[in-house]
Amino acid sequence: MTKIDASVFIITLNEERHIGRALRSVADFAHVVVVDSGSTDETLRLARSFTPHVVHHDFENFAAQKNYALSLCEKEYCLTLDADEEVSPELAAELRAFMVAPHADGLVIPRIEMLFGRRQHPWSHTQKQIRFMRKAAAHFAPKLVHESISVTGQVRRTKGGIVHYGDGTIGQKLKKIDSYSRLRAAEKHAAGRRPSLVKLILTGPLTFLKTWLVKRHILNGRGGFVISVMNGHYAFLKEARLFEAWDERKGD
Repeated sequence: MTKIDASVFIITLNEERHIGRALRSVADFAHVVVVDSGSTDETLRLARSFTPHVVHHDFENFAAQKNYALSLCEKEYCLTLDADEEVSPELAAELRAFMVAPHADGLVIPRIEMLFGRRQHPWSHTQKQIRFMRKAAAHFAPKLVHESISVTGQVRRTKGGIVHYGDGTIGQKLKKIDSYSRLRAAEKHAAGRRPSLVKLILTGPLTFLKTWLVKRHILNGRGGFVISVMNGHYAFLKEARLFEAWDERKGD
């Protein structure tokens, strides 16, 4: 079978637990690029066993790193994949069919969450993002964290999805929450966003309720409850650290 005539790009840093699974899932793509920012584990060795296109690039922020990786792609269309994700067989088949006669500049793809080893309930909320794009029409907006793709032109949706495994333990998830909340607070502070006591008090409980009830993670049992609480904790930390940033500025 011929290769899918598109590029895939992945950024990595110490992803030996996941990178093999991610790269196996895109073995049918014509060009795969891995941009690493200094892994000290087995990530590089594993990546090179799947693709020769493994390069180093110093990390500035997520958007800049992904824009650099996008610039290395050789094909007209590109898929962005995180190291802890995999392309489902259904999505791979859909992208193969799309490339026979491309009819959009970007594709919005659902991301299916694995919650502590179990796939999320099909009725719970599924995040959808532009993940497949025409290279000349796309770029990542300059953000420190939660980077998103801007595409000029027509955007369509896929049925097949990307499976997100994420962090395997609560400790790993908390570590990421700690890091991301610092980055998001720094981003807000740099933009001149001021903290709010009302938001500090309400954002945690409201985010929990939104995740558990509105986004229907109540259907995901224990895992859904834990994720809902952790989302509320993340929302609270972002606001608390915004207060901290402004307090430190006053003390200068």
